[in-house]
Amino acid sequence: MSSLLTAFRISQMRKAEIKRKEKAAEKKRMKVLRRERKEQQQARLFEESQIDNNNPISNPVDIPEAQYLPPDQDGEPATKIWTFLLDEEPYSIVFYKDTLDVYLNGEEMDCLNNFPDDDHSDATVDFCVGAHKARISLQSAGCSNATINQMLTIDGIPVPE
Repeated sequence: MSSLLTAFRISQMRKAEIKRKEKAAEKKRMKVLRRERKEQQQARLFEESQIDNNNPISNPVDIPEAQYLPPDQDGEPATKIWTFLLDEEPYSIVFYKDTLDVYLNGEEMDCLNNFPDDDHSDATVDFCVGAHKARISLQSAGCSNATINQMLTIDGIPVPE
């Protein structure tokens, strides 16, 4: 009788483990789908912003980056560098992932960092570029060991890399 009870318990444990794995796989699949939808939406917004003649952000330009790079941060490479024209002025934004420091044309910016409590929202770094509101969104690629993608928007318009 006890061997039958033990076999039943093992069977129940296996079923529970299978359900946990299925639930985790579904959660991961949904997270990937949300990320893909968000990337498609951002691409669509970017394409629309390129068509809009009132868009103040120009495509990436060849600005001598050394002119706008901040002082070396203990040899740490910048996570991301964006160079662009905004209102016909050249700008370079440098973002450091480890410290969340943002430099605009070589000057460190005062930023407001927002880290949401839920797993479904992106962390953001908000700052100003002149009279414009800028935001760097930190987006997880969906896996626990994956890299974090950074996206810069100015007044809600994505800035091309």
